[in-house]
Amino acid sequence: MAKLKGFDIVSLPETYVAGLAFRTKNELEMDPATGWIAKTWARVREMKNPNLPAAVLTDYESNKDGYFTEVVGFQRKSVSDFNPGEVLARVPSGRYAKFVRTGKLPDSVIEAWKAVWDAEANGSIRRAYTTDLKTYRPTGKAQLGLDNATVELYIAIKS
Repeated sequence: MAKLKGFDIVSLPETYVAGLAFRTKNELEMDPATGWIAKTWARVREMKNPNLPAAVLTDYESNKDGYFTEVVGFQRKSVSDFNPGEVLARVPSGRYAKFVRTGKLPDSVIEAWKAVWDAEANGSIRRAYTTDLKTYRPTGKAQLGLDNATVELYIAIKS
């Protein structure tokens, strides 16, 4: 694992996330009236699941400004580990740039994405725009909540 300018380059094993899917773009997410991410997380928080909360971003139209599909839910162990009505997304194994931020949600997520966009703009990473993963972990021994989460973004990168 190589440490570079606020992120690590890591090998991620194949990962699955099952949950609710929607199509959006960053411009729409800037306005609560048109954004889907916060609304979908509100629904997912009501689901009872012992696995880590996670999201997969895939099916990118172009770059950070284009449309993408997001599956918001929980990490799963296999392709058969999901419930009726959920969408299962697969994150392929490979090399990813890992960005970690801790704090209040959604602020820590926004900070992490800004770090990704800055790293891409300054040439520190070359995004593949294939499939990215977001995971959420509780901070310390506390329960996962809006005021205390560690967000990990795994961004697919070009070789």
